[in-house]
Amino acid sequence: MSDESSLVVKTSCHFVLLSGIYGSSRLSASGCMKHSWLNNLEEKAKRHRVRLKSQLRLQSYLAAHRQWKKHFYAVAAANRLKRFQQNRSVSTP
Repeated sequence: MSDESSLVVKTSCHFVLLSGIYGSSRLSASGCMKHSWLNNLEEKAKRHRVRLKSQLRLQSYLAAHRQWKKHFYAVAAANRLKRFQQNRSVSTP
């Protein structure tokens, strides 16, 4: 077993023991959320060169937002041009 996988096993065992499943003392929910096994997911993902699902969703959301913004500006510019042409044709006989 590699050093990284043994570290994961040790950390997960420590979390299970502290969560109170097999022990008498028990962590609270906030204590469980502060445990190192559940924290620093972004850092762990970067270290293992993987992307989190939340990162992928954010990336696709931002891409869709950029696309929407681009189309919005194109429609707004077309409407301004249309209004400009209408105002110009009304003012000149």
